[in-house]
Parts: sequence; structure tokens; C-alpha cells
Amino acid sequence: MSEVELYPGRVSPLGLGTIPPCDISRYTGLELLQRIIDNKYPAPPISFQLSFGLTEVSEGRAVFRGMPNERYLNPLGGVHGGWAATPLDSPCKHCSIRARPIRRRSSR
Repeated sequence: MSEVELYPGRVSPLGLGTIPPCDISRYTGLELLQRIIDNKYPAPPISFQLSFGLTEVSEGRAVFRGMPNERYLNPLGGVHGGWAATPLDSPCKHCSIRARPIRRRSSR
């Protein structure tokens, strides 16, 4: 795979792709997200499509950065709300939840 620029200043050296299915049960959600940041996995394809990426993760927290370009302008020349909504959807619904520790019920 060849490297790809997600947005100015952020490059994915492994290109685009997804987490190998065998790793999903091997690591916690927080570890998987950190491995994306550490370039142990390629960047998710949506990161390239929308020019944003995961830059920081901790327990219950995921930080994304991005830079919209002319592809995301609405007819009036402003950045389309869909560009902002997608990076907001990722940390709120998916990454922050995966970054939380799993609490197991005790067996009685």
C-alpha cells in the first residue's frame, strides 16, 4: 500500500483500509483506536474521502481533526453541514464508545 494524505499535515503511511477482523477480538476498542493513530493500521477510507482523521484517543474520548476543501462547499460557498456532521458522528457514536472499558457483570 502506498501512503496517502488525509489532509494537509496528516499522512497515512499504510494507505487506506480497515482493521483485520482477527484483531477485533484480540485488542480492546481503545487499543484498536490507538493502533490506528500509531499507523499500525491503514486509515479508514472515509478519512480520505472527507479529509479528517483520528488524532487522539483516551478512555471514553476520541479526537478527530480535519480540513474541508472545495469539494465540501455548498452553493453559497460555505462548508456543507454534512462535512461537519460526519466527523462528529464518528467520535460520538462509535469511537468514544469503543474507547470505554468493558464492564463485565459479576457471576453470582
